[in-house]
Order: sequence, then structure tokens, then C-alpha cells
Amino acid sequence: MPIIVDARDFARCRSNLFEIPKKVPSILSRSINYALRRTKTLILSEKGPVRSVYNVSRASLNKKGIIKTKWAEPSDPPYGALMIAGKRLPLYAFLGRKIVGQRTGWGQQVQVEVLKGQRKTLPHAFIATMESGHTGIWERTGEFAISKRGRYVGKRREKIRELFTINVAQMVGGARATETVQAYARAQYEKEVVRLSNVALKAFADKQNKKPSGF
Repeated sequence: MPIIVDARDFARCRSNLFEIPKKVPSILSRSINYALRRTKTLILSEKGPVRSVYNVSRASLNKKGIIKTKWAEPSDPPYGALMIAGKRLPLYAFLGRKIVGQRTGWGQQVQVEVLKGQRKTLPHAFIATMESGHTGIWERTGEFAISKRGRYVGKRREKIRELFTINVAQMVGGARATETVQAYARAQYEKEVVRLSNVALKAFADKQNKKPSGF
């Protein structure tokens, strides 16, 4: 799912900066990249439209490959986007925890909170760290096989699978945040265009004022 910022007002900006047209692509691309950085910060923020609804950590959202940035180049017109991956997050990212003292025949119960304030108990799940060092919330499948690796190699063991939940793109859509995030990105872009344009025009005016009059 992309959050897009493009220079649809390229012509307007060029007319405003008619005295320094070569600056336009640079100003627009820099403004787009500024908006993309600010928008990613909003998505990761605890009070943003995702983490204010979902009980997910900043670190989980900020893992490599989840939010990718296509930076704008000074082209005609420039374009940039945040690409939000569709890979599902492990339930352990939602601060899964054991319920002390409560057990079932399948293992110790685990409680997760995907939506803030809505805890759910998983009676047949358990938290475990694999030999690789990866920790997750798992459940037994009821299927058996001969283990081919690890300390139980050659033994008949019950298979387990890690539990996952929705992905970040679904969180943005589920929190009805797509419009909010897109509008925020656009507002940040337009604000930066104005700022950089004023800086460029002031620099141009100062340079013109320093030129000898010729008289």
C-alpha cells in the first residue's frame, strides 16, 4: 500500500519561481522527501493513527522491509512514496505474555492485545525461543514427524507453527488512517515547498541587490 506524494502543482511552482526556474525540480523533490520523512515519523509515532489504535511497538513497525521509501529525484515532475509491505506481523510483536499459574494440556496460556484495550487469551499457545534465538508465540498442530535437526533429531515430535496477525498495511486501513496519513503528507509537502521557495527567492534577491548598478 503506497502513501504517495507527487508534484501535481509543478506548473504553479514554476510560475511562482519564474526568475529561477532551474531551482524548481530541486525544491519540489526536496519537499517531497521532507514530507516522506515526516509521514513515516507519524506512522511510527505512539500517538499516530496506527499505534494509537494497535498495541504494536515502534521497533516492530520499523523493521527492515516493512516501510520502504522511494525517494524523489529532481525530475519533471518529481514523485516519491512510502511503500508499506503486506507481510504479516508475528503475534509476539503485540507484547504476548504468559498468564502465570494457568495451564492447559497443550501448554501455558498466553494473552495478546492486538487492538489496544482488547486482550485475548490463547489457551493452546505458548511462548518459546527456538535454537536459532528467535522468540515467538507458537501452537501445536496435532501433526507428528521425525525431527531432522536440533537436539531432537531422529525423534518423533509434534509439529508447531508460529502465530501471526495482520500486516501494517491492514493496520493503516483498519484504523481508517489512509486518508489522514495522505493528507498529512500533502500538507507537509506544501509547507516545505513554501519554505524552500521563500529561501530561494530571498537568496536570488540578495544576489541581485549585490550586483553593481552600472551607473
